Amino acid sequence: MLRQTTVKSGKANESTLLRKRLLSGTALALLSGVAFSGLAVLTPSSAQADDECGVLTNNGSTDLISCGPTEGQDGISYPVVQDDLQLNLNGTTQNATADGVWISNDAGFGPNIVVYTTQYPGPINPAIFSNDSDPALAVELNEGGDITLDHDYGAFTNNDEGEGVNLFTSSGDINVNIASGAVINAYDNNGLDLYAYDGDITVVNAGTVTGDGDGDFVGGNGLFASASGTVDITNSSMTSMVGAVNGMEVADSNQVLINNTGGLTVGLGGEGVEIN
Repeated sequence: MLRQTTVKSGKANESTLLRKRLLSGTALALLSGVAFSGLAVLTPSSAQADDECGVLTNNGSTDLISCGPTEGQDGISYPVVQDDLQLNLNGTTQNATADGVWISNDAGFGPNIVVYTTQYPGPINPAIFSNDSDPALAVELNEGGDITLDHDYGAFTNNDEGEGVNLFTSSGDINVNIASGAVINAYDNNGLDLYAYDGDITVVNAGTVTGDGDGDFVGGNGLFASASGTVDITNSSMTSMVGAVNGMEVADSNQVLINNTGGLTVGLGGEGVEIN
């Protein structure tokens, strides 16, 4: 397993990111229809430690934080997540120098993280951008915990050399649900990178996942997954998975289950599906 180390700066708490070839997994828990009425909702103005949805602190006082349009801001950062977190992204966030959204528990104790996208009131869907080599969305649980991404609307896009979405947990499961019309896009890297060091990975895709967002045949896989347990991928989308290399690649996993019924999986420079 390879690790890529990046040092974050300008955050409330500097941290070393561990990003490459690590593993994580889980049985899929879809959030559609789940009621959040019992959760406390903090708007960015009341939850922040920085401007807008800048550096936020999750200290057990809230279960759900909702971040609306923050176009032109410095992204959303949780340097040290201490408790279970549910983050609703319902607007535009972009960052020219780092992750669009970054969540980490380098010093935490294994919280569970749920990130989901909802349609903002009005004609706006979430658009999470990174114009740098860091992902549009990165969740890195170096102390363990489950990660769920329920992506219903909008797009996570990296316009440079980073991944669209990078999810890693040292001990736990990863569940990803991508709805029809939702997009994960990387111009020159893997669209969706998933690493479960001690767990399972489940992906259900009806949207678009691409590792060649600018169509120049240079980039990565549409999806890359690696888990110590089972990787279970269901792709029913005719618009995905597409990669400049492979459509999807699964590596170093104990068991691999792939259902591509009704789906299109294309590797422009390699295989549609590669398992190694």
